[in-house]
Amino acid sequence: MIGEHVLKWEGGQHAIKLSARAMATIEEAHDLPFGEAMQSIGGEDGFRIKKLVQLLCPLMNAGKGGDEDEAYDLIDNAGVEEVGLALAAAAEKAFPEAKKASAGNGRSRKSAKK
Repeated sequence: MIGEHVLKWEGGQHAIKLSARAMATIEEAHDLPFGEAMQSIGGEDGFRIKKLVQLLCPLMNAGKGGDEDEAYDLIDNAGVEEVGLALAAAAEKAFPEAKKASAGNGRSRKSAKK
């Protein structure tokens, strides 16, 4: 279940990991199940960088956590889009069954004709 993704950029790299501790920390901080907390990154008011930082901190340093300054530095160095993609990649590695379920069986559904 545990997924780790190494985010690489010119001049550095950082391991993002969905450890049990990191996921529990996110759930507690946001008072939401982990998946819902991760999906809330866009929020009703749109994307907020602070929300990304709050979700990123517990996942940094291979799931051991990091502070906000480290998270802001990581975002500044790697880029917002790359950090978002790294979070998604780590989630896919942690929950591969969710990706398979969302992919379906590959067959399209046709409306039944009467």
